[in-house]
Amino acid sequence: IALAVLSVPAVAADPPAKHPITHEDMWLMTRVSGPEASPDGRWIAFSVAEPAYDDAAKSSDIWIVPADGSQPPRKLTAGKAGESDVAWSPDSTRIAFTAKREGDDENQVYVLQLVNGGDAQRVTNLVSGASAPVWSPDGRKLLVTTRVYAGTRNDAENRKVREERKARKYNARTYDTFPIRHWDRWLDELQPTLVVQSLDADTEPRDLLGGTALRASRGYGGRLGNSGET
Repeated sequence: IALAVLSVPAVAADPPAKHPITHEDMWLMTRVSGPEASPDGRWIAFSVAEPAYDDAAKSSDIWIVPADGSQPPRKLTAGKAGESDVAWSPDSTRIAFTAKREGDDENQVYVLQLVNGGDAQRVTNLVSGASAPVWSPDGRKLLVTTRVYAGTRNDAENRKVREERKARKYNARTYDTFPIRHWDRWLDELQPTLVVQSLDADTEPRDLLGGTALRASRGYGGRLGNSGET
């Protein structure tokens, strides 16, 4: 019987039956986006999103692949929350990205060392979160975008105002400007700003627009985007 079984030629598995494209096919399709080439041209980092109907089951991780295709792609991150905004350091040894990990109230910027390995380290702790990291030419600082309340000059003042707002017994807002809504979200009084975060330990972030006439100008609000003003 064993000889008979071994003598049977291998039969290719039947291809999956064709069917019209469904909502599930489109919605659950794996999505590759945001390719970023390293400055030395050797690597490409990109995001791979795994959609799901249940928000808790969604994921978005960062992958890397040699630019010449000599090796298959490999996953760099595997956090429960999604990672995005990949930015290479000038020496191509580190990547910065944004994620909301355990202990984070908002998305923060993390830095992952690719040469020596290890876990990604959080480098920002801004009360309103951080996005769109950009490296300084010497690789010692990051420029990030965050959102702040009008009149605040630094993250400490912004945190104080936020706590005062959270402690209020009401949740009402008066609009005297337009627009008041962007697609599926109401616009609030938060304004965008640029913050420089040094990678040296125990260094406070520096709000580049804090206390300036630009941020105090009526109507200042940056460019509307689907994830906030930028």
